[in-house]
Amino acid sequence: MASAVTDLETGLQAMLNLKPPGVSGSRITSLTSLCVANIQSESVLIQKIYTHFKKTPGTHKLGVLYVVDSVTRKWLEQAKAQGQPINSSAPDGTYAAGVHRVTELMPVLMNDISQSAPQDQKEKIKKLLDIWEKGQTFPSQMLETFRQGLNSPAQTKTSTTPPGSPPPNVMAALQSNQPAPTAPAAAPNGSSILEALANIARQNTTAASGSAPSNGNMPAPAASHMRRIPLLHSL
Repeated sequence: MASAVTDLETGLQAMLNLKPPGVSGSRITSLTSLCVANIQSESVLIQKIYTHFKKTPGTHKLGVLYVVDSVTRKWLEQAKAQGQPINSSAPDGTYAAGVHRVTELMPVLMNDISQSAPQDQKEKIKKLLDIWEKGQTFPSQMLETFRQGLNSPAQTKTSTTPPGSPPPNVMAALQSNQPAPTAPAAAPNGSSILEALANIARQNTTAASGSAPSNGNMPAPAASHMRRIPLLHSL
């Protein structure tokens, strides 16, 4: 797992060196394949993508969102092919669990990019929403909320969450595979978030050394696994 996480971080970091919006078709393809091949580590992979997205400048967040799109749609395809229901009860390390976790994070990601992306990228983000609606990637009510956010004027907000740290409700969903509440009751506490990150790191280390299935024990992907998903860098 360590190698997969390192490769993911390296690939995402390399996209920052590209001109805005930080899109590379070959890089998106390779990162998608990596995430599909290492689905047993989906919670860690999602956490890494999230933290990278939060630290990425607004000019390059769209490139990371394209990675989220490609990975999620491929995971969704595999979940359907293997008959895995996508809900909070999906077992950890499955395609269904990965899709569910990403869905829980999407409101945070979309609120961020709606507020920070350059105006000339907004149309490309709207095209993503159209693709998700057509493919039923995310719930239609959620997509409508995203559209409203894109059409709203940007607002300057002061966050109490340390950069790159998922909000407490999102961290709870990553660790316990339970749905995150849509509206937190109080402002997040910095020390509790850092403690949660430390806890999940310890859990992931334990899982990797003790119970994480090896690549040799993973079921072979469905035949449809290698079908190419249209790349979005030309949007």
